Amino acid sequence: MDRKAHVEWCENCTRRKPDLEVGLICGATGRIADFEKTCPIFDMDTVAHQENFRQFFKRNRTVFSSNAAGEVSSTSKTRARSDTVANLPEILLIKNSRYGGRMVLFVFLSILGLVLIPFLKPSILESTRGLIMLSILPAILMLFLARSIFDRSAKITLSSFGIQLHSGLYYPAQGIASLIEANGNESSASKKFAIEMSLISHIKQSSQPPSPWNNAATLLSEEGDQFPVVSLIVKSFNSGVSVISIDQLEYSPKRIAHLIELYKEKGRSQE
Repeated sequence: MDRKAHVEWCENCTRRKPDLEVGLICGATGRIADFEKTCPIFDMDTVAHQENFRQFFKRNRTVFSSNAAGEVSSTSKTRARSDTVANLPEILLIKNSRYGGRMVLFVFLSILGLVLIPFLKPSILESTRGLIMLSILPAILMLFLARSIFDRSAKITLSSFGIQLHSGLYYPAQGIASLIEANGNESSASKKFAIEMSLISHIKQSSQPPSPWNNAATLLSEEGDQFPVVSLIVKSFNSGVSVISIDQLEYSPKRIAHLIELYKEKGRSQE
């Protein structure tokens, strides 16, 4: 393991100590790290891990999901929420919106368009192409609406142990370094190819590895103004990154972020 890899461990450890000559050293041994695979006395600094990952993601987010390219922030509690640590269930399953989320609005607008367009532009009804265009969009939106309403499988599981995502993209730890390296390539063509191939290789799993609270960093990424796409990004120390869109779930993104922080608080209090 090289010095760079050692520093990544030290930056997230409560025992780290700055040294003017060599940088970070171990406060327990008084020397720079020299372990091979894992540090036997590593003690996770959850606050540092959260901030380090936030900065890392902001620098490298273009190599992850396109839905996670917006404003990045850490999950946080909201004062207005009635949810408290005391009334949390042992396990909380967060599913798709029972009423289809914003998809209901899109379907309504498309139906409204079907009604208004013939009055605003009657000629569109005189062509086969016009009729096909008017029928395809509502049909596609209705399919997405039906999928959202009838798919009641859990998308996120929260407990005092940690968090687990059940859909979205999962970036294995061993693939992240190559992604970052490809993103820094001077050739835009080769960079684009490398990133696309890496995205294909990332496993779109039905259930991604659970992340215990004692080493989980959680971020929100919001892209867009009127109808923002909000993604939840989760990373356990020294493992992969999971990304899932949460703007269509049964709870609002702000409430999900609030619940995440409550379960973190509950889990860490039980350690």
